Amino acid sequence: MTMPDTASRVRLDCATRRLANGMLVIVCPDPAQSVAAVHLRYLVGSKHERPGRTGLAHLFEHLMFTGSPGAADGEHARLIQQAGGFANAATSMDSTSYFETVPSGALELVLWLEADRLAGLPDALDQRILDVQRDVVKNERRQTMDTVPYGTALELLVAALFPAGHPYHHLPIGSMADLDSASLDDARAFFETFYSPDRAVLTVVGQVEAETTFAWAERYFGGISRRGQAPLLVTAPRIPDGDEIRMTMTSDAPPKVFLAHRLPPAGTTALDAAVLAAAVLARGTAGVLSRGLVRGRALAAETTFDVVPLAGDASLGVVRLTPRGGTGPSVLERACQAELETLAETGVCQRDLDRAIAQLEAGWLSRLDLGRGKAEELSWHAMLTGSPESASEVMARIRAVPAREVADAISALADRSRRVVLTYQPA
Repeated sequence: MTMPDTASRVRLDCATRRLANGMLVIVCPDPAQSVAAVHLRYLVGSKHERPGRTGLAHLFEHLMFTGSPGAADGEHARLIQQAGGFANAATSMDSTSYFETVPSGALELVLWLEADRLAGLPDALDQRILDVQRDVVKNERRQTMDTVPYGTALELLVAALFPAGHPYHHLPIGSMADLDSASLDDARAFFETFYSPDRAVLTVVGQVEAETTFAWAERYFGGISRRGQAPLLVTAPRIPDGDEIRMTMTSDAPPKVFLAHRLPPAGTTALDAAVLAAAVLARGTAGVLSRGLVRGRALAAETTFDVVPLAGDASLGVVRLTPRGGTGPSVLERACQAELETLAETGVCQRDLDRAIAQLEAGWLSRLDLGRGKAEELSWHAMLTGSPESASEVMARIRAVPAREVADAISALADRSRRVVLTYQPA
């Protein structure tokens, strides 16, 4: 049965304009939205940090809410909430994003607030603010990583998967030691290096008028000068294939197995195949691994496969296996390996491909239903390809992946020389 191609009827009509200072502005009027969603992406993430200064990109995400020349500490969030909106931010390995969703009448306020902190945030920084936000970030690390079961798993996996000196060798949260050593001069220098309009993508989606939005962008951002040239990324050391890397941790939590893989870079057809393979294997309870290991042999309580697209030389894929009852982690790992090898040899049936495509399409359409999700998609593709409109091709690319290439992607996952295995055993 051929699955209906709903995604091909989705149009992401947007207008783009580049300001004289290099900022890319994307406006996507959407009458179906009752609000305006703003997404401001800066091309700075943890991959841009120097050794010994990890965590600065994420720390600066917090500092951006601590006041600017025209808005006192906490005023940014208060004004957005007072207008009936929502504001937050996120730091990844590749970039840092600030986003607001507000009633359309508050759009000009948001653009003014964002421009105000881009224009002069270092003038509002002082040692007290840095110390407070450093403690906030350190506490975030304690609560989300250091004191929770499996909290440092991803940190261990990327450190082993990407060699020392590689931009993806560490996570955005940074280390406690590096956070402690960050100085006020470090923070100001980081801002002056990376927070420049020519390293920013401003995306506005919703019940907005394009020319009015462009005029506001020019009014508030157009007078901000480019800052110093950002240093080139350190050339990533070659990632060699070799023996499988294995690590074992003891924990009071139930046993768990993590299989981390280097996947192809974002924006490539090879990653499209890997994304489809991941959905075939572990998207929902109908995934091949779930059928075989959870519902079939009852060896696992849960199987998941997360793909993190990255814009550098490799992306990240992590399989999580939770043993059921008295099943040992090694038994579950071997059973998973057998499933991968069998599927790589026999190929993927059309029914599983259709299911995986339908699930990916449903998730993609769900993201686009929200103004924030649509703005994020447009912004990501603008950063990745230079063309925000390429976001509309996501599902067409997935649908075009041949079944043979999905099997090849699964075969790569079965290759022990290209992965890291982390096992949590009872203490």
